[in-house]
Amino acid sequence: MSLLKTDVHPRLARKIASGSHDNFAKAMVLLGSFTLKRSKYIVAGAAVVAVFGIAAASQLVVNEDRIATFHPSEYLYIADKVINHRFDGTNYLDIVIETNEEEAIFDPAVLRKIEALQTYAETLPAVQGSTSVVDYLKQMNRALNGGDSEQYILPDNQDLVAQYFLLYSYQQHYQTFFPDLFSFLLLLPNN
Repeated sequence: MSLLKTDVHPRLARKIASGSHDNFAKAMVLLGSFTLKRSKYIVAGAAVVAVFGIAAASQLVVNEDRIATFHPSEYLYIADKVINHRFDGTNYLDIVIETNEEEAIFDPAVLRKIEALQTYAETLPAVQGSTSVVDYLKQMNRALNGGDSEQYILPDNQDLVAQYFLLYSYQQHYQTFFPDLFSFLLLLPNN
């Protein structure tokens, strides 16, 4: 809708006045009349297609186990079973935890929340273990306190956490857990 009257191109005005249609318009008119005359059949056909579509969709396999495509006698299949039996698993679910503030990863309260998430995730049936920055910080705290097993805890001091991160940043896989100063990564291995 327009408040101002617009000019119609003369050729379009003549076409509208003549009532003639181009080939596409003629095809649309034929399709419309076909649909109106056979509407019950079209609705029934659409219902049949929908039923077959739902039946086919129920057969879809989501998250297929890639190892199951190999024969059980193949070395890859056997190795996967041994690794899953002796270790945490060969498949990982990566959980990215983002914060709104830069360097919030140094906050002990945030780290305790990650620890709580990690503890909860380990109670899930498919999860065989977990690894996060919390594990590394606890290990560093124990190592820097004479190896005392009672020191396998998160430090309560934000500055101390920042110092541990500084030490950890010299490790080769630092970027695995910290893509930036706003986010963490929690790895959940499963079978």
